Amino acid sequence: MILPFEPYDPKWKKQFESIKLELQFLLKPLNPQIDHIGSTAVEGLSAKPIIDIQIGVENETDLDWLPGLLKLPNIVYYEKYNQD
Repeated sequence: MILPFEPYDPKWKKQFESIKLELQFLLKPLNPQIDHIGSTAVEGLSAKPIIDIQIGVENETDLDWLPGLLKLPNIVYYEKYNQD
């Protein structure tokens, strides 16, 4: 899939906020920190229209719960970053 760069779109911030609310509900037991990262998070910057999200948890053992909790349509979980 080839995604073109697009001019900054304020709807990206709104999309993130909507996704964040859904994630906070799903991950409530883990009390996660959820951040909008990547180029769509930078106001005024052109970007590929993909909302990148970083989820932080307090305990390393909580990472084991994330893949199962994040099995949702349109969400891709990159487990390799657990080690980082």
